[in-house]
Amino acid sequence: MERNIVKKCLAIGIILLFIATGIIPAIAQNTEKSQPTSRGNWLYVGGSGPGNYTRIQDAINVSSDGDTVFVYDDLSPYYENIIVNKSINLIGENRNSVIIDALENGCVIDVISDYVYVCGFTLQNSGNDESYNCAGVLIYKSNYATITGNILVHNYDGIFCLHSDKVSISDNIIMENRQCGVHFNDCTFSSSYPSGTITDNLIKNNSKFGIEIASSTKINIFKNNITNHDEIGISLFYSGYTNVHNNIIQNNTYGIDAGGGGDDIHHNIIINNQYGVETDTDYNLIRQNNFIENKCHATFSYNRFEHILFMFFPPYLLKNFIRNYWDDQQDFRPKLIKGEIWWEEYVDPWEPGIKKSITWYNYDWIPAITPFIIEV
Repeated sequence: MERNIVKKCLAIGIILLFIATGIIPAIAQNTEKSQPTSRGNWLYVGGSGPGNYTRIQDAINVSSDGDTVFVYDDLSPYYENIIVNKSINLIGENRNSVIIDALENGCVIDVISDYVYVCGFTLQNSGNDESYNCAGVLIYKSNYATITGNILVHNYDGIFCLHSDKVSISDNIIMENRQCGVHFNDCTFSSSYPSGTITDNLIKNNSKFGIEIASSTKINIFKNNITNHDEIGISLFYSGYTNVHNNIIQNNTYGIDAGGGGDDIHHNIIINNQYGVETDTDYNLIRQNNFIENKCHATFSYNRFEHILFMFFPPYLLKNFIRNYWDDQQDFRPKLIKGEIWWEEYVDPWEPGIKKSITWYNYDWIPAITPFIIEV
């Protein structure tokens, strides 16, 4: 399996080089394992070839846009903080055995250039600071970054993407990080959909969130297994137009907390959570999901002003919940969903308001009778 992952890394890396660069081909230094050539030079870390490097950062420092840095596992673990400031491929021989360890100081890998590709590593032990420079991978003002086929463990955030666009996160194992598995913040630049993709990842046992999308738009989240988080599996916090579909979301306190607007949550298996879904606005669609064995399948908390504003606008006349399967509702009656409407009252205009709320009810008017067949 790991050999297939490396082959996949190499194949995708070569494709990216053809697209992103026009550098003249060069034959890389031959080492103990032959590797395919590509457009751009190949630099090697570890291995037995003459001229191979012993530190990953040293190889990156002498690389140029379009090059590939290939890292063997014989010198692992590599105790480094990596800065990738060139458009290169960074590929490890085997994600289980090529370990980069930050020794709880700063980021493991800091990506600050466009068209960076990272595959085939275990990235662990970033710093424990709440600032933005502690993650297994930090992607900062970097467009078209691809993070695939890695293990990210024991970091503050597994992957943190800030002020970046067209980022792809796929086929990773992201677990036991101290804050979030994957965190997007202020990624709102793209005019096209999607501005970021999170797909085919196993995201589990992170302390707070599996995925947090904050102040970002047009993220596509699909075919992930998001399991066992103390707070929220997927947090959509001031996000917009996020597409969440074909995921397994299980054993979290909240499966999905949809606090943005225009989010489309559909064809997910939402199972064994304390709360399956909570939505904080009318302006979301929650449709054709399977809700199974959650203590509370769904709830909502609407701002009174927004509720009045959106209640007359299609397709939101149905109020969020459209034809879901509920394992406790197996007939044609509408599914009752209990929540609240809230507002703030101000005694003193110079002081914060006092939140007031009343119990309110919503409905899935035509629930599904049998579970959907959902590909995950």
